[in-house]
Amino acid sequence: MKKKKRKNVLHRYLILILIFLIIVWISIFLLFGIYRLLTKNSVLYNPDQFIVNKDGRMTFDNNLYSTKTGIDVSSFQREIDWKQVKESGIDFAIIRCGYRGATEGKLHEDTMFKENIEGALKNNIDVGVYFYSTATTEKELQEEIDFVLELIQDYSLEFPVCYDMEYFNENDRLASLSKEKKTQFALDFCKAMEKEGYRTLIYGNKHWLENEFDLEKIKKYDLWYAAYIEKPELNAHFKMWQYSNSGQIDGISTNVDLNLYIE
Repeated sequence: MKKKKRKNVLHRYLILILIFLIIVWISIFLLFGIYRLLTKNSVLYNPDQFIVNKDGRMTFDNNLYSTKTGIDVSSFQREIDWKQVKESGIDFAIIRCGYRGATEGKLHEDTMFKENIEGALKNNIDVGVYFYSTATTEKELQEEIDFVLELIQDYSLEFPVCYDMEYFNENDRLASLSKEKKTQFALDFCKAMEKEGYRTLIYGNKHWLENEFDLEKIKKYDLWYAAYIEKPELNAHFKMWQYSNSGQIDGISTNVDLNLYIE
């Protein structure tokens, strides 16, 4: 009888130990998952995990992330056959909706914007947009914000609204704009777009993101990094990498920028 009781007690202890181990394992699994979510959008990537495949397109070999291949286009690409673009394996397109002139400072809608965004959407290609800014005052920035919102209001954007500020030439209207102003304009543009429910990206190459902007401030928003090299060199986390400006895609008669979106 006593032996039977001892066996029952031992059995209960073993069950309790097993339950305890299961709880510990589940807790570790959940904590690791939370850690991955919290650090996923802040850690630096391992450059060696970026690999160009046999089709000449960039891939990212990291099972913590998923990727999509896309292009960014403007009137410079002229007329595009979006059906062929889709069939070539392109997942998304970032389309220039407009720009402010680099010298005269006037606002312009990209002449191919409507044709491009409607053609992409018709062929089930996810779209985002970018605007080239040369705003030098808060008033001009607000004009650009209002201009972009009006252009995109009738379209469903699955990808971000992107802020592109860069020098057109040495004598353009941005030449005298301070680093602080450039940074503040990028932040204010993104804040306004996110207020309207859009995701955002701030575009730039390594020099622009690290020197013309205050990187510590702008990296609160997702970055669109431009560098036509095999391995990224930006000392910050980025959401999208424009890795080529000489892509060849069926349906586009010119070279086109290629992008890797990481999420």
